[in-house]
Amino acid sequence: MLTKKKTTVVRHENIFKGKLRCYECGKTLSLSIRHDRGGHRSFACSTYRCDTSKCTSHYIAYDDLKGFITAKSNEMIQLCKIGGSNFVNNMLITKAIDQQINGLTQNIADCTHRLSEVNELTKKLLQKIC
Repeated sequence: MLTKKKTTVVRHENIFKGKLRCYECGKTLSLSIRHDRGGHRSFACSTYRCDTSKCTSHYIAYDDLKGFITAKSNEMIQLCKIGGSNFVNNMLITKAIDQQINGLTQNIADCTHRLSEVNELTKKLLQKIC
């Protein structure tokens, strides 16, 4: 005779599963779903749920936490975009400055060479005059 295993059906998503800890006792925050409140979901300290003398009562609503994390993530993405474009702009400016420096360095080398030629010609002229 074959027996069938009952499959567990999860009717809610919990993207924070195993990621949240109580700031007082360090234990996991567990998700609670209140069906009498229209499926309201919130995280609370699992220690407090088991023994109220070992931790204090504190909780955070699932939707509030998700909204906060989403907003902060979007802020960070925007900062990265701004920082990324600033980085590219700075690289382009640096490249242009490097090209100008190379051009000026070559110009100085050419002028120095020409100056030494003029000095040699001046010496030869002075020797012929004296």
